[in-house]
Amino acid sequence: MNTQNPKKQLGYTLIELSIGLAITSLVLVGVVAGVQKMMDQVNVNRSVSQIATAAEKIRLLIKRDGDTSFVTLPNVTLPINNAFATSNVINPGAGNVQVFTASGNTVNVWGNGSSTSQHFRIQLGQVTPGTCAELAGALEGVTGTLWINNNGWQVVKDDRSSLIFNAATARQFCRGNAVNDILLEFLK
Repeated sequence: MNTQNPKKQLGYTLIELSIGLAITSLVLVGVVAGVQKMMDQVNVNRSVSQIATAAEKIRLLIKRDGDTSFVTLPNVTLPINNAFATSNVINPGAGNVQVFTASGNTVNVWGNGSSTSQHFRIQLGQVTPGTCAELAGALEGVTGTLWINNNGWQVVKDDRSSLIFNAATARQFCRGNAVNDILLEFLK
């Protein structure tokens, strides 16, 4: 008697291959999403570090010059003032200067133009809804006042009043599909 099965399977069926491919795809999607989230967080951390460093250098400029009238984006990006890393600056010192953070946000800087109130502001533009709340939360510790602009400026933190940073409020103002602006005010 011959007990061998003449129709012995030599490979995988199409269903088995499809299931294996589906499982592999799900794992890869999860890995890619995790890596992207991690890279976004690294860029947020770098951006915060860049802004904190720039704010400290601008404070030194104000101390050197005695007022905030020279705190303009072209002036603080001059090589002699070097408030931002040259790798983040296009046309340093020129009227059409552009500064970007690691997160890709545009940066603008201005002082109040007076020697009586020594404060200056840094504005981040083109902040995506995905990084807005994280960036606002991380920058909260380096500034006295923080505003978020999403269809109107909203104060999220103000050291001069009793308004203390609230992550839920920041998330609320960062909602939507539109890009946001984050404005930081630094006292001398």
